[in-house]
Amino acid sequence: MNVLVLGGAGELGSNFANLCVSMGHSVRILDIIRFYEAWRLKELRIEDKVDYVWKASFDVNPDNCIGADLILDCACQADRPLGTLSPKYTLMENLQGPLSLLEVVRYFHKKPFIIYPSSSVEFLGVPREHQPLTEFTIPKPTNLYGFTKWAAEELYLTYHRAFNIPCVIIRTGSCYGPMMRTDQFIAQCIIKCLKDEDVVVKSPQATRTYTFTEDVLEFHKLFLKKFEEDSKKFNGIIISNGGNYEDKPYATIEAANIIQKLIGASNTIIPGEYEVGELLNGRPVFQWEKSEVAYKLLGWKPRHTFEDGLKKTIQWFKEKFI
Repeated sequence: MNVLVLGGAGELGSNFANLCVSMGHSVRILDIIRFYEAWRLKELRIEDKVDYVWKASFDVNPDNCIGADLILDCACQADRPLGTLSPKYTLMENLQGPLSLLEVVRYFHKKPFIIYPSSSVEFLGVPREHQPLTEFTIPKPTNLYGFTKWAAEELYLTYHRAFNIPCVIIRTGSCYGPMMRTDQFIAQCIIKCLKDEDVVVKSPQATRTYTFTEDVLEFHKLFLKKFEEDSKKFNGIIISNGGNYEDKPYATIEAANIIQKLIGASNTIIPGEYEVGELLNGRPVFQWEKSEVAYKLLGWKPRHTFEDGLKKTIQWFKEKFI
């Protein structure tokens, strides 16, 4: 297949591009990151195996998309706290990019199939008693970032219904692993523990169902194989790939304590304040993900426990940052 990856220099985009290259597909990447600063592509050793276009998804045009069989749109503002500090930017970034792409491909006679990787952050307002979260749970965001992800989902599904644009929504949970963004909590906690620096844990009792990168990539590998066999079964549906082997959500401070123990650090874990949308009616948000559709269609289940994934992630950070 000819695959176009918007945001292909990022964590998900680069790993997806690498997977596609390994499966023999032709890959074009479009990203605002300068090619020589796209370090993940160099880490994966595919910088000379992809066609790289330095460009924002806002300005995607027919020439960028012509010939594409599959498009992964992960060119978004991916930071939840920034959504609170810069709401206008986040709203524009997470909706205008998808709209630009959709307005281009709606006029194609042969329309490419679009994958939109969404986020489980849009479910933080769902009460604990109504969980686990599945593909059939209705989102209830507690922050602007979560709202924009949900709105982008609906935008894609609206164009699917209105203009027959084939698409699938893939919701990825709180993902962590090698090459993850260093501003994310898991990464920051690992770095500080490796340096034996104290860690302030914001939203300490808020929970997440952490998902290891290798499990997410295994999901995408299974998806691509099934997609080549019969793409119609994925058209217009929602699939989630969040979860861990033990099927357990972890409180943020619990995750920090596990990281500290695995590293053998003697630093201090300090409970901090709750971030916007992480404390509702005096109760920390609770997020327990459990995929139903992914197992039914792909036979996918996460293979890594939270600790298994952390050990591999810690080793990568030791090699790269210490």
